[in-house]
Amino acid sequence: MASLSPSGKPQSQTQVTSSQLKRTTCNLCRERKVRCDREKPQCHRCRKSGQTCVYPSDKTDNDEIKSALNLLHSRLLQAETRLQEQGLQFTTQSMKPNSTLSPSYISQNSQFAYDLLSQGDDMDYSSVAFSEFDPRAMSQADSPFSNYHQPPAMIDIMNSSGTDGTPSDLDLNIANLNDNPPGPTFNPLFEQPTPFSGLEQQYVPHYDKNMDTLSNYAPCRYQPYFDLVQKHMMLIDQQEFLQSVVPMETHQCMALKYAIALSGSTACGESALAMESYIAARFHLERAENLAENSSFLNVETVQALLLVARFEFTHISGPKGLLTIARAMQLLSLLGYDVLDQTSAEGEKGSPQMMLPTTHSPGRIQLIRRTFWIAFAMHCNAAAIFPCCIPVKDSEIGTAIPVPNPTIDSNPNQHVYLSDGITKTMTKGISVFSLFIFAMKLVVEEDRHRQSTKKYVRDDASDYNFCLIHENIGRDITIMSKSLSEQEFLDGPDDDLRVLTCIIVLGARIDWLKTAIIGSQKAAFLGPIAKEYRTSCVAVTNAMCDLLLQANVTDAKQIPTTKEMSLFIMRPLSLAAEIQLDVLQNPQDVSYNAFSSTREIRQNLELLCNVMVVCKPATGEYDPRIQACAAFLEKTKFERVFIRGC
Repeated sequence: MASLSPSGKPQSQTQVTSSQLKRTTCNLCRERKVRCDREKPQCHRCRKSGQTCVYPSDKTDNDEIKSALNLLHSRLLQAETRLQEQGLQFTTQSMKPNSTLSPSYISQNSQFAYDLLSQGDDMDYSSVAFSEFDPRAMSQADSPFSNYHQPPAMIDIMNSSGTDGTPSDLDLNIANLNDNPPGPTFNPLFEQPTPFSGLEQQYVPHYDKNMDTLSNYAPCRYQPYFDLVQKHMMLIDQQEFLQSVVPMETHQCMALKYAIALSGSTACGESALAMESYIAARFHLERAENLAENSSFLNVETVQALLLVARFEFTHISGPKGLLTIARAMQLLSLLGYDVLDQTSAEGEKGSPQMMLPTTHSPGRIQLIRRTFWIAFAMHCNAAAIFPCCIPVKDSEIGTAIPVPNPTIDSNPNQHVYLSDGITKTMTKGISVFSLFIFAMKLVVEEDRHRQSTKKYVRDDASDYNFCLIHENIGRDITIMSKSLSEQEFLDGPDDDLRVLTCIIVLGARIDWLKTAIIGSQKAAFLGPIAKEYRTSCVAVTNAMCDLLLQANVTDAKQIPTTKEMSLFIMRPLSLAAEIQLDVLQNPQDVSYNAFSSTREIRQNLELLCNVMVVCKPATGEYDPRIQACAAFLEKTKFERVFIRGC
C-alpha cells in the first residue's frame, strides 16, 4: 500500500518492527503511556511542555536488556548456590542446550551470555520464565530421608473397574459381554496416577552426599526382605548373597543390594528410604547396562534386581512401568539362555541367538538360575492376567526344568519336569510347593485367555473355539492341584506362606473358571439352570477361601506384614472372591445359597475379604473401587445392636 507525502509524490511504506516502533516513541510519551506524534526533532507534547524530546537509541535498548539479563544471571547463580547447599546438583548448562562451555566459564565471562543480542532486535524473550528457588519448599526433619516433596494427590482413574454400577459376569441376564476382566483394567493410553507417579524426577539420588547416608541405611533393610518377602518369593539365597554379592562393588551387585533394601524398607513401611533405594537400584542398573567400571548386565544379579524393581513398580508406581521392567527382565533371560537352561544341544539347534550357559556353574548356581527364571515367569503370568496387552510366554518355548526337591531327579535329564508336559497326579508326588505355585500361575493366565476367548465365542456364532474341551482340561488341572495341596505331605512340609498363597491362587482360578462357564452358558437358553448351579458353586469356593484365610491367621498382627507383601499375587483372587460375595448379597434371588450357608455367613466372609484387601491393597489404587464398593455395602447393611435391659 502506498501513501502520499506532503509534496504529493507516492511514498512506499515499509514494515516496521516492534523495536523500531519503540525507538520512534520519545521517552516522555513512553513514560506517560500515550501516543507520540513522532514529529522529529520535537514531538508536539514535548514542544508544548518545553522539555527536550529524547528518543531511545539502539545502544540504549541493548544496555537495558543486558542489565536485565545480568540481574537474572545473578539470581540464577544465587539459586544454584542455594541448591548446592541443600545437596542438589544443578548447572546453568541445562538452561543452554546449545552451549558447550562449563558454567564456571560462563560465570567468569558473563559477556558470553549476551552475544545472542547481536542477532538483532527481533528476538522474543516473553516466553522465557525464570522462577525463584524457594528454600521453604524443602522440608527439614530429623530423618535424613524426610526432606522430600509431598506426593501428588490421588485423582480419579478414568478407566477403573469394579464400581457399584459395573455389571457382573455372574448376572444371568447379561446383555453386554464386554465386561471388564477380574482385577484392574488397563488402558495403555492412560497411565494410572499413583502417589509415587512422577517422583523419580524429585528423588534424583545425589551420590556426592545423600548416597553415603543411604548406603549406611540400606544394609539394615536386608533382613526384613529375607524375613517377609523371601518366604513366598524365593528369589535369592541369603548365604550366597551375604558372601558373594555384599562385598562386591560392581554396578550389578550394587543394583541388587539396593533392590533388596527396597523390598525390605517397603515391608517396614519406610516409604522415603524405599524411594531412595528404588532410584539407586535403577541408577546402578543403567550403569551396569553401560558397562561402567567393569560392570556387566549379562548375569543373574541384574535379572534379580530387575524383578525386585518391577515388583515395587507394579504395587507402588504404575502398571505400565512394571510391564516395561518385567519385559526387560524376560528379554534378558532369553538373551542369557535361562529359558532353555536344560535344553539339549540337538533341541537347541534352531539358529537362536541365546547365549548358552558356561559349564562351570555349580549345581547350586544352576538351581538359583532356575528359581530366578520361574519367579520371572510367575510375575509375567500375573501381569498377563491383569493387563490384556501383555502377551503370555508359550510353554513350548521354555526349555528350563521346574525345580524339584529331589536332587537325583534334578541331576538326571530324563526325569526333568517341564511346564509344557502339564500337571498329572503322578507328577505332583515328586514336586515342591514352589513348583505347584508355578503351575498355578500358568493356570491363572490360561483361564484368563479362556474367558476372553469364551466371550468372543458367545458373541460370534461362526467361532470355532472348542469351549468344552479347553474348559474340561482347565477344570481337570484345577482339581489335581487342589487335591495335591490338601495332601498331608504338603500340609506338614515347609513353606507355609507359599502354600497358603498357592491355595488362594488355585481357588481364585476355580472362581474364574466357574465365571467363564456362566458366560459360556449364554450360548444357549436351555443352559440357564446350569448357570445358576455354577453361581452356587462360586459361593462355595469363596467360602472355602475365607475359611483358608481364617485358618492361616492372615489378619493376625504378626502375620499382616507377610500377607501384605503377597499383594502382587494375592489381590486378584481376593478381588474375584469379593465380587462373588457382593453380587450374591445384592442379588440373592439368582442363587440357592440357603442350601449350605446363610446371608449372615456370606456377609461375614465379605467383611473378612474386605479387611484383607484393605491390608494388602497396592498403592497404585487399581483395586480401590472394588474395596470401596464392598465397604459401602457393608456399611449400608450393617446389623444394629439392640440391647434390652431387664427389669
